[in-house]
This record gives sequence, C-alpha cells and structure tokens, in this order.
Amino acid sequence: MSVLGKMETELEQDHKATTAVYESTPNITTTEASLCNSTQCYMVLTPTEKKAIGTICFIAGPVTFLENILVLLVIASSTTLRRRPSYLFISSLALADTFASCFFTISFLDFHLYSQNDRPHIYLFKLGGVTMAFTGSVGSLLLTALDRYLCIYQASNYKVLLTRTRAKLAIVLLWPTTCGALPYHSGLRPHPVESKSA
Repeated sequence: MSVLGKMETELEQDHKATTAVYESTPNITTTEASLCNSTQCYMVLTPTEKKAIGTICFIAGPVTFLENILVLLVIASSTTLRRRPSYLFISSLALADTFASCFFTISFLDFHLYSQNDRPHIYLFKLGGVTMAFTGSVGSLLLTALDRYLCIYQASNYKVLLTRTRAKLAIVLLWPTTCGALPYHSGLRPHPVESKSA
C-alpha cells in the first residue's frame, strides 16, 4: 500500500472515531442555552474574587465620584476655564466618569456580590446607565484628543478652528448620541427567566 493510501485510511478511521464520540455526547449547546436562561450563569466570581473586587469597588467608586465632582466644581466656578474649549471637553469627560462611577459600581456590586435579580426595567436602567456613561467617556476623550491635535499641529489657527461655540456644539451632539446608545432605545430586552414549577 502506498503512503498516500495509508494516510487516507488513517483519516477515515479518525473521522469514524470522531463521529462516534460526537454521537455519544449530549447536546452541549442545548444544555448551555437552557442554563443561560438564568443570570446565574454570569455570576462567575469566586468568594475570594468577590471580596477583593468588592473592596476595590467600595474604595475606588466613591473616590472617583468625588474627584470628578471636584473637577466639575472647579471648572464651573472659574469663568476663565469655562471660556476655554479644552475645559469644556474635560467637563464632559468628568460628567461621564461621574455617571460611570455611580452606575458601574452599583450594578457590579448588586449583581456579583449581592446576586440581586432586578426587574426588567431596573435591569435596563442600570445597563443603559453603564453604556451611556462609558460611551460618553470615550466620546469626550476623542474630543479632547482632537483638541490637543489641533493645539499642537494647528497652533497658528487653533483659536479659529476650535471656538467655544464649536466646542459647545460638539458636546451637544455627543450627549444625545450617547443616550441613543441606551439598550432600551435599541430594542434590547432581557430574556425572561422561566420559573420551573415544582
């Protein structure tokens, strides 16, 4: 028998063995889908991880919230800072991070530490808040990056290209777009958990 014939025979034997194993194995996809109808399959943290991450959230959440509130108060109290487009973008970023520190911390602790199963509208509100906060944060960072680019590479025309009015318009366009990313507006709904009757 040639080498090619031996290889074909070995491939056929491997295929038969694989088919036999597959046929004798339960439908894994169906089992996983039935398990994931409940939010329990997403609670993957061990007790040690819960303690560590919970401690970080309890510390970092309030600190981040207070830091961003302080930034907003400093900019709001200074007329000079409010006139500069750069600080308008920084204010937008601080506002988004304030929302993120609230929504993300509360949602994470409720779900992973306290295993709280919320009603659909509460679930959507929390998920939408996290999505809105992080989308607003990324958008504000992009505006800040554009501001720095113009300041460095278009220094002579910077004040003409990026006026206070244009900065305000960019922020006004950013936040409705950010709110449009909410899962509730996009038609996302949590899958209902079917309770098994005893």
